[in-house]
Amino acid sequence: MEDRRNVLRLGLALPFLGLPTALLAEAGAKYFEAPQTEWLPGSSRMRLLRDFRYRDPQGLMWTAKKGALVDGASIPRLAWTIAGSPYDPPYREASVIHDYYCDTMLRSWEATHRVFLDAMLTSGTEKVEAGSKWWAVHRAGPRWDDTYRWSGLWPFRVRRPDRPPANPEPSPPPPTVEQAAAWQKAQREVDALAEQQFRDVRAGLASGTLSVDDLPALADEQIARQPTG
Repeated sequence: MEDRRNVLRLGLALPFLGLPTALLAEAGAKYFEAPQTEWLPGSSRMRLLRDFRYRDPQGLMWTAKKGALVDGASIPRLAWTIAGSPYDPPYREASVIHDYYCDTMLRSWEATHRVFLDAMLTSGTEKVEAGSKWWAVHRAGPRWDDTYRWSGLWPFRVRRPDRPPANPEPSPPPPTVEQAAAWQKAQREVDALAEQQFRDVRAGLASGTLSVDDLPALADEQIARQPTG
């Protein structure tokens, strides 16, 4: 009887032998329903009309709650400009999950950006496209900790709205004209630099000189080197 069980187990496993680990991990991921939304009048935002659930390859559930507002804002504009709107298939479902968790900050920014990649792959997004968008949210998307929120593209920390200080901090003085001009110049430089980096990442993934696993560390290196004004 035990030998028969082993043969059955082997038969079930044979279709998966030789597959990359990443593909095996993706096999358990799924959406549980299609997102149902309505456009808000005079707005680019949509409201979820029911919960929208996704299970990632590790078995963790991600639920964007009914009534949440989504607009793709968690996806950096540099990706919109080059790769299309987050409302476009096949990655719009992934953008709904990513938007919700970037807004609520219920899990770490690293896990939230990772599920964006996993969900894109589950939706059938081509791997170069999914990888480049994952790089974009690491490079230019929101980040947070227990107290502050910031962006990889412009890493000035601001207090999380759901974590007000016990003793309100005094507002900083407004920037001088010279400071404002320097910041605006640096922002333009950073935006142009990030757009070129996005193109380079897409090319590197397509040619095989970059792998998806390289992208988080690459984004962190690029952030560390960018001008800050």
